[in-house]
Amino acid sequence: MHLPLQFVETVHRIFGDDGRAWLPRLPDILAQCRTKWGLAVGVPFSGMSLNYLEFTTTAAGEAVALKVGVPHSELYTEMDALAFYGGHRAVRLLDADRELGALLLQGLQPGTRLWEIGDHAR
Repeated sequence: MHLPLQFVETVHRIFGDDGRAWLPRLPDILAQCRTKWGLAVGVPFSGMSLNYLEFTTTAAGEAVALKVGVPHSELYTEMDALAFYGGHRAVRLLDADRELGALLLQGLQPGTRLWEIGDHAR
C-alpha cells in the first residue's frame, strides 16, 4: 500500500511509536472496515494529513467516505460529536468503530481548506 510521505511523516511526528505501529496495520484495518460495512476499495484522498481518508461506495452504490485514524481520545471525541450533531451542520456519521479507529461518513466532496482562503480580517 502506497501512502503519501507527508502523511506517514505526520503520523510518526504526532503519534510517535503508536503511529509507527499503526501504519503497517492500516491495510488490514481497511480490509476489516470494507468487510464490516460492505465497501468497495476506494480512492484515497490525496491531501491526507493526520488520518487516512478514502472515497468509496457501499454495496448499494451509496457514496461514502471512510476515515481511519490512530485510535486516540480526539478521534473518539470526533465520533461522539458527529453522532451528537446527527448530520445537522456537520457531515453525517453513518457508523463508527472505536476499536478500529474508523468512521463511515456520508459521501463528501473536498472543498477549499480554510488555510487556503487566507485572512479576511484585514
